[in-house]
Amino acid sequence: VAAHLEPEILIVDEVLAVGDAQFQQKCLGKMEDSGKEGRTVLFVSHNMASINALCNQGMYLEKGRTLATDSLEACVDLYLSRHVAGLDLPFWEGDEGDDQLRLRHASIVVPTTRKPTRGEYLRGEKLALEMRYEILRTRPDYGFVVEILNSKGVKLCEISALEAPGIKASDLSREGGHTLSLEIDTGLLAEGEYYIRFDLAVRNVKRIIGEVPSFRITIINHESPDNRIIPWRDNIISPRWEWSHEIGNIK
Repeated sequence: VAAHLEPEILIVDEVLAVGDAQFQQKCLGKMEDSGKEGRTVLFVSHNMASINALCNQGMYLEKGRTLATDSLEACVDLYLSRHVAGLDLPFWEGDEGDDQLRLRHASIVVPTTRKPTRGEYLRGEKLALEMRYEILRTRPDYGFVVEILNSKGVKLCEISALEAPGIKASDLSREGGHTLSLEIDTGLLAEGEYYIRFDLAVRNVKRIIGEVPSFRITIINHESPDNRIIPWRDNIISPRWEWSHEIGNIK
């Protein structure tokens, strides 16, 4: 309906949480056009990528209270610090979950030695995310997912254990203790901060483990002077694809 109206103030609440990609793109296009035409768009969302793309001023609300009215960057940073903040030490012991599944341990380790690592890594270095959990009740529809987000809270990817060759869903879901590991190659990541978090769930029903625990890691570039992060390189990913060069006849 809103697509056929021309209001002075357009209020859009979590419209990108529903519909397919084409519908969402139409919504984004309509909101962008409204803003360019001088109308006010109040866009409510948890999607940091869309907020950064569409908005130029921020307001952060939590449980009915206004926590901040500030620049967009300041509001996004405050939201991320409260909701996507990760543990600097890549090691967690605890007991999270419900009466079906309990997460007992999570850590980032060196793949070859399984020993805990630090929170800062050279780009291209391999690391492994290890989690130990207990299944209290067997069911066929558990989901085991790891998400990687950038410093702005934009999800770069999610990796499901159910898609891994050689791993059976029935094995992951048997009653008893389990250790599940995911090896991560940081060579595809650009320099900067990232968050690694878990999504353990009953698929299409409920999330059992969400944002706790999560880890914050920093990728540095060993090719730059003093291993410093290059501030002007604003890539989301930084693939090391191979160049080649020849001098000579081009006919």
